[in-house]
Amino acid sequence: MSTGREKPRVGELRPSQILTTFGIGSIVDLPHISVMVMGLEDWPNSDYREITEERLLASVRSTLGGQVNALRSPPIVPDTDRSNPFEEQSYIGVPVAPFPRWMLCPRCRRLAPLSSNQFKLKPDPYRPDRVRYVHENCRYPGKLPTAVPARFVVACKNGHLDDFPWVNFVHGGPPDHAYKLQLLEMGASGEAADIYVRCETCDKSRPMSDAFKLHNSDLPACRARRPHLRDFEDGGCKDELNQPIRVRALLQGASNAWFPVMLSALSVPQSSNLLKQLVTDHWSDLYDLEGETDIAKMRRRNLLRDFSGVSDAELWAAI
Repeated sequence: MSTGREKPRVGELRPSQILTTFGIGSIVDLPHISVMVMGLEDWPNSDYREITEERLLASVRSTLGGQVNALRSPPIVPDTDRSNPFEEQSYIGVPVAPFPRWMLCPRCRRLAPLSSNQFKLKPDPYRPDRVRYVHENCRYPGKLPTAVPARFVVACKNGHLDDFPWVNFVHGGPPDHAYKLQLLEMGASGEAADIYVRCETCDKSRPMSDAFKLHNSDLPACRARRPHLRDFEDGGCKDELNQPIRVRALLQGASNAWFPVMLSALSVPQSSNLLKQLVTDHWSDLYDLEGETDIAKMRRRNLLRDFSGVSDAELWAAI
């Protein structure tokens, strides 16, 4: 997955996973980093296949409204040699961004946001599963430790998601001093009651179990953040009585953090001839071609992958 040639590939997902488990706005927990699948505004305008199924499109429009103009597949990587990570095809993918934005050093227990520049991304073009952040300023000597994402985030019932408010949580509000946070584990169970966030500057600390006490969590009102769209919803986050909604704490990989809306349609082939059926399925890409020259141009742009075993003359005759 990547957002362009200047961005590293960080992992792989099956197309079915993008539909059912890791769709837009979901958190993907990779071996060393955690990322969020970004909104369609960040997706590439090429390297996809348009899905021409009118009944499915009508069903989607009835659910989401008339703003849906077409159905498209996720970005498709050509079936070429992928051994060279610097080929153009290696940069085709679904755009993601790091989330949560707070990282933890497992050695010195430093807790800080990526914006603090204490953690540096170490890409590996040959092994995307090894992409990681390292803590460059760790106080302990030795090899730079691999930072891990903070385990907690916050969300509201209206579907907004945000980083956990670590600074205000441990101080009981905005602090009046420069802070340096740590996330300490006092036991081996990994339960919230054994995890404490601590400020080294003022020595205040607080157990993470407090964040899950619904009536005494001191968690702030929702900021209406939509990290997959890189914005905050207009008007803030309010309930039916126009009152601010407070966020609730969630674990980063909680199964209740994201749910898909699944729609399906039965597609019946219109022809027993495979080539004719392929032309029918891809008609939205083929209807305005004017000859074999246009077909050759589309092949050079990798837009006719499903017709790789068909000559230009045969395809033009079928069109």
